[in-house]
Amino acid sequence: MEENSLVRARILEYGSLFEELHVVVFSTRIMNYESRIKLSDNVFVSPTNSTNKLMYLVDAFRIVKKLIENSKLKIENYVLSTQDPFETGLTGLLIKLRYKLPLQVQIHTDFANKYFITHSILNFIRFPLGLLVLSFADSVRVVSGRIAKSIYSLSHSITVLPISTPPLAPRSPLLAKEREERKEINFLTVCRLEKEKNLETLLKAFKKVIDGGIEARLVIVGDGSQKENLKLKAKSLKLEDKIQFAGWQNDLSKYYEQADIYVSTSLYEGYGVSMVEAAEHGLAVIASNAGVAEELTPYIFEPRDIRALTQYMQNRNLEKAKTPALISKEEYLLKYKKSLEQALICHKKGEGLFKRNILARYLVSGFSAAGTNIFLLYIFTHFFHIWYLYSSVLSFVISIAVSFSLQKLWTFQDKKTERVHHQFARYMLLALFGIILNTLLMFLFVDILNIWYILGQIMTGGLIAIFNFVMYKFFVFNKN
Repeated sequence: MEENSLVRARILEYGSLFEELHVVVFSTRIMNYESRIKLSDNVFVSPTNSTNKLMYLVDAFRIVKKLIENSKLKIENYVLSTQDPFETGLTGLLIKLRYKLPLQVQIHTDFANKYFITHSILNFIRFPLGLLVLSFADSVRVVSGRIAKSIYSLSHSITVLPISTPPLAPRSPLLAKEREERKEINFLTVCRLEKEKNLETLLKAFKKVIDGGIEARLVIVGDGSQKENLKLKAKSLKLEDKIQFAGWQNDLSKYYEQADIYVSTSLYEGYGVSMVEAAEHGLAVIASNAGVAEELTPYIFEPRDIRALTQYMQNRNLEKAKTPALISKEEYLLKYKKSLEQALICHKKGEGLFKRNILARYLVSGFSAAGTNIFLLYIFTHFFHIWYLYSSVLSFVISIAVSFSLQKLWTFQDKKTERVHHQFARYMLLALFGIILNTLLMFLFVDILNIWYILGQIMTGGLIAIFNFVMYKFFVFNKN
C-alpha cells in the first residue's frame, strides 16, 4: 500500500508479465483502505477490509468470485497464486476447487522445520494445513533449496526462486583497511526482534566472548515484540555499553560497512536476505543451520548451541562468506513467470488424484490396511474356525505388513530396500506409541473433558492420523 515501497515496486514488475494482475490483501476495516486500488493500467489491489481476522477467508473468496465473474478474460487463462500454504493457501485451495483454477503456492519459510512446528500452537496447526494445501497445488515456488528438499514428496513441480534483491555497492577500500587494523571486533545482526530469531542465544554467546577478554561490540538492527525483553537481558548480562539496539533502518549499508562479522541465530529461516547482503559486503558470516546458511558459510552451528557459536565468535580470522550467484532482474522475472505457467501446464495435464496427492494415497493406504485387518479376522474365524483371539493377532500382523508396504512403496514412493529393516522397526515403534497416545487422548477427552466416547475416538483418530503422517514423512520414510 505504500507508494515507494519495494514490495509495491516488485508487484508492478510482476504486472508487466501478464494481461492483468489482481492482488487480494488480508486487511481489517480499521486499516481504512479503499475497496480497490489501481497501481497501474493492469495491476489492481483489493483489500478484504474484514470486520475481523476470522473473516479474511470469506471476504477474499467473495472478492475473487466477483473478479472472475466480472472479468472479460476467459477462466482457463487464470492462474491463482498464494503467498503461503497456510491461511492464504487454504483460501486459494477453496477457490481452486470451486472454479477449477490452477494453483501455485509460494513458500517463504521453512515450515517443515521442527522449530517452526513447535514454535506456537498456531504453527502446529499450520503445518498439517500446509501439507494439505501443497498436496493439491499444481506448482510450488520456494525461496531456497532447503525448503524444496523438505517438501519433495508433496509436489511434482517445484521452482527454487529467492526474492530478487538489487546488487549492493562493494565495501569501501578505506573502510576495509580500517576494519583490518582495529582491535575491536564489530558483530552485526539484522532481523525482526521475535522469538524465532533466537537472539538470547546471541547475547549469551556475546557475553562469553566479552568475558574471555576480547574487545567487541554488537549491533542489533531491527524491531519487534522482543525488543524490551532483549534490552533487559543485555542489562542483566551487564552488556549495555557493548550492545547497540539500532531499531528499524531502511538503509543498512553503513551497518554492513562498519561490521566485521555477521551473525544469524534464527531457529528457522526460509531464505535469509540479510545473510546474503552481508556476504555481498565481504563479511564473514556465522549462522545457525537455517535458510541459505549452508550455501554461504562453513561457520554453521545448531540453533541454541551457545558453545559452538561462542567458539566461532572468538575467532577474528574467519574467511569471508561466499557471494551467492545472483541472476539479473530480467532472468528473475522470466523464471517467476515460468513458475506460474508451470501451474497452468500441470493443471491442464489433469493427472490423477492419487499420482499427485500424497494425502489421498496416505488415507487410502490406511483404510486398506484397516479393511485387510477386518476382512482377514472374519475369514480366519468364520471359515477356518480359528479362535478369535488368535485370528485377531494373525490378521493384525498381516495388516501391519500390508500397511507398511503400502505406505513405503505407494504413499511415500520409497522403493529402496537397503534400510527396510530399520524403517520397519521405526514403523512398529510408532505403532506402539500410537496405542499409548490413543489411550491417553481418549482418557483426556472422555474422562476429563466429558466428551462422548464415539466423538472422542473420532477426534483421537484424526489427531493420530496427522501425527503418523508427519512421523512417516520425517522419521520412517525420510529419503534424505
